[in-house]
Amino acid sequence: MVIYSIIFLLFYFIFLIGLIFYGKVVNKNAKDYLFLGGKVGFFFGSMGLMASLFSTFSLKGMPEFFHGHGVSGWIFLCLPITLQFSFILPVGLWLKNKVKEIELEKNCSIYNMEQLFRAVQFPRVFQFLFLVFVSLFLLPYITIQIKGASLLLGKVFSLEIIGISNSFFFWSVVISVMIILYSVTGGLKSIYISDSVQGIILFIAIWSIAIVAIYKIGGVENLFQNVEDKKLLSLPGAKGIITFQFLMVYVISILIAQIAQPQLFLRVLISKDNRTFIKISLAMLFIAPLVFLPAMIIGFYGMSVSSQPDFLFQILQNKVPAFLSGIYIVGLLASSMSTADSQIFAVGTEWAGFYKKKVQDEKQIILAKVFALVMIAIACCLAQLNFKSIVLFAKNTFIGTGLLSPIIFAALIFYRNKKKILFVVLQVVFCSLYYLLSIFKILPSHFFGINSVLWFYGFYIVTFSFLHFTKIRRNE
Repeated sequence: MVIYSIIFLLFYFIFLIGLIFYGKVVNKNAKDYLFLGGKVGFFFGSMGLMASLFSTFSLKGMPEFFHGHGVSGWIFLCLPITLQFSFILPVGLWLKNKVKEIELEKNCSIYNMEQLFRAVQFPRVFQFLFLVFVSLFLLPYITIQIKGASLLLGKVFSLEIIGISNSFFFWSVVISVMIILYSVTGGLKSIYISDSVQGIILFIAIWSIAIVAIYKIGGVENLFQNVEDKKLLSLPGAKGIITFQFLMVYVISILIAQIAQPQLFLRVLISKDNRTFIKISLAMLFIAPLVFLPAMIIGFYGMSVSSQPDFLFQILQNKVPAFLSGIYIVGLLASSMSTADSQIFAVGTEWAGFYKKKVQDEKQIILAKVFALVMIAIACCLAQLNFKSIVLFAKNTFIGTGLLSPIIFAALIFYRNKKKILFVVLQVVFCSLYYLLSIFKILPSHFFGINSVLWFYGFYIVTFSFLHFTKIRRNE
């Protein structure tokens, strides 16, 4: 397994080095570097969107979640994400049409959130707060990309023989450096190419291991018959975390969070046209179950291999052919890097635009690189911390950005009335800050037995209903 992993890793690193030089050639200006010219076709669009969502989360987080929580993982993971892909089509089309309306009225071009805020004359102090919160809430998802891949690579490649006692830290740094090198050098074009390769490797890797697992255990029915703890075959699962409120918070968050995540917002707007975006959305709806299913198979097969969290390493080491293990390890590395790069690049672009308004200015590229470097450095440090579950840690990203989404909706709906936008912004800042403090147990997470996030979503509904039916004098 180690030899095949080294060979495949070398090929992948050579590919990434090629992207670095390719990006220098194809990027003619800042617009190409940051937004790929604003027109992305079906293939790159589909692969880019898939890579933004399916990552270490798919190859490591999902199998581990199914292994620890059983069939409840299907409800917690697959149902919300499938609904997300169903929801992204109407929301994405609405977003593209509203942005086009604003572009025509304001005589400008909009490719990301910063340009939207500037077009609707969003106060800079609130734009700054939004960028701070969105950066904080995206960090957990970037962190799990580094941590998930580094944990497995640290087990596969023990570096003690060359004097490195902490293999996990070593691989965390290597992954972070590689992400920065090819993404900030090659720009969005390199990221989309990397995403495409990652998508292909992900499917080959996860289905290869799943098929071998079914063969080894003697058929699909044996995956469930061999489960010793029958609680894993029913809700709320062996650990009882999948409660109704927990699921409601996660489902609502994942549905609305997509509009507040810079990398998804960008990918929607730079798709070539509405027809292309419809094709991309339908493709993602088809692809999603094809990722969930093999992840579940691997997780359930792991129950018969080991009850320990490192069951995936044991499967790769002892239960499947060595070359397939090598492909899976490279797939895990590739998927972690392609997801993290899209997020740090999008956040870096937002911050660069905040400080440098002209997209033609080459200094904006430098700022985007600096902010991307800061994001990946913080994520690398956070990856050294211990947390119980990659999936449960990542949910903070979806809930946090879900709480921020009303700002984007308000900017699109009430762009002619700044007072209404500010009313929404103040509420969102309060709710987001409260949730952030509740994560660290500084403030309670429930009121009268109801999750605080559900209260916040209820407040948002009331607020938008009030603003929609109330006339507030426009502040032109």
